[in-house]
Amino acid sequence: MLLIHARPTADTWLHTYVVSQAVPVFLVLFGTTSELWWRRAHTGAADRIRQWYRTRAVRLLIPAWSALVALWSFRFLVGVNTQSPLHVLLTFGGYMPWVGTGWFVTLALELVVLFPFIRWGVAHVGAGVALVAAIAMLVWSELHLDAVVALMRLLLHDAGSQLNDASYYYFWIFPPARIFPVVAGIVLARRRMPSSRTGLAAAALVVAGGLVVDRLGPDPVIHRLASWALCVPLTLAILVAVRPAGIAAGAALAWLGRHSWGVYLGQLVVHEAVHGFASPDEASLGIRWAYFAVLLASGSLAVVVGERLRHVVAARGVRAA
Repeated sequence: MLLIHARPTADTWLHTYVVSQAVPVFLVLFGTTSELWWRRAHTGAADRIRQWYRTRAVRLLIPAWSALVALWSFRFLVGVNTQSPLHVLLTFGGYMPWVGTGWFVTLALELVVLFPFIRWGVAHVGAGVALVAAIAMLVWSELHLDAVVALMRLLLHDAGSQLNDASYYYFWIFPPARIFPVVAGIVLARRRMPSSRTGLAAAALVVAGGLVVDRLGPDPVIHRLASWALCVPLTLAILVAVRPAGIAAGAALAWLGRHSWGVYLGQLVVHEAVHGFASPDEASLGIRWAYFAVLLASGSLAVVVGERLRHVVAARGVRAA
């Protein structure tokens, strides 16, 4: 995500078929980690569902609200991209067309709400049928993008219609089109960890798929469908590639993975603030790499501060008890 926003690899094969696939890969990993969490929760079904929503609310909403407080405070102080009180309030409810990269927060919250139902469906119809159904929803959504956007505009009262990319925003937050990678992640969690041979085969499939798509021409529907089709082998290749990383590199990757939500929200505030004045697309390659470093640092700092505050609050709670 940081590379997507900073764009130091823009207009390269790596950016098109690896970097820009961050969201699909994240959703596959979301399905995998959520399934593993569900299997580790040794409680009854009702208690498990309550625990799922309670822990996810604390883990996702409180950091998101903190990021929004920082973002709106900055915008109102400098008078850039301000909104009405109603629009600001709606962002705290998860609807964020006025926050450029906030669509991902909306999608993540939607999928958290839907995950118990998605998992129930996979368990009752089987992995094969669930994957076919998810692929069918994905393909239908891509082929009928205009109908999806019209439906979302009706449901959401066209609240984000003033945006230049409103159509894509409404499509990005349409959850049925994003269930496929989550189901694929659930299926992967029920399999053994991929071997090195599987990782190499998956990487070869990504490269071959990219070459085929390039040959097919610039049709946007084909490119979008290909990105979702290739997200599963790309995820497998990444999982295998990071396994032999050194101790320090492995620890850093594990830390980033564990705190990916906080890193994303931290850089979201900085990226949205910067975007009020300039765009990385207009900067030199060196500046874009420097901007990537700034986004990584701001996201990491947000995690460190958030963790420290969490420990302080927990400690005071213990002393009060």
